[in-house]
Amino acid sequence: MQHPPRPPLGRVIALGLLAVLSLAGCTGTPDFEQLRAEVIPETPLSPGPDAELRVRLEATDGSGTLAETRTTGPGSSPWAVVLRVDRRALERAGTAQLHAELREAGRVTHASPEPVPPAGGVIELPLAPRR
Repeated sequence: MQHPPRPPLGRVIALGLLAVLSLAGCTGTPDFEQLRAEVIPETPLSPGPDAELRVRLEATDGSGTLAETRTTGPGSSPWAVVLRVDRRALERAGTAQLHAELREAGRVTHASPEPVPPAGGVIELPLAPRR
């Protein structure tokens, strides 16, 4: 029994690469937008140089973190932050919420009392002592 001739290896590799590139083209490149927020504690704060301010945008559908920023030694409050988020990922998530926390010596000392939905303009994100 004679088998049909095999295509040259170069052609098989080229077809495989073409298929991969076609699939990659379908996903597109990220379309980033910037969310601007101002983290405002209940009372003015001046944390130490080892403090870390974390702000994250979480999908409410349970798919996880869409964007996050961390600042070490943030200086005196209030703090302006910018998060870069893929607009398509945000649309797929449906809704999202911003959370902030301040850590000193690895311990969360302040956090957002309630998550805040992103909106146009600068988003005010309150910060309260962790109880």
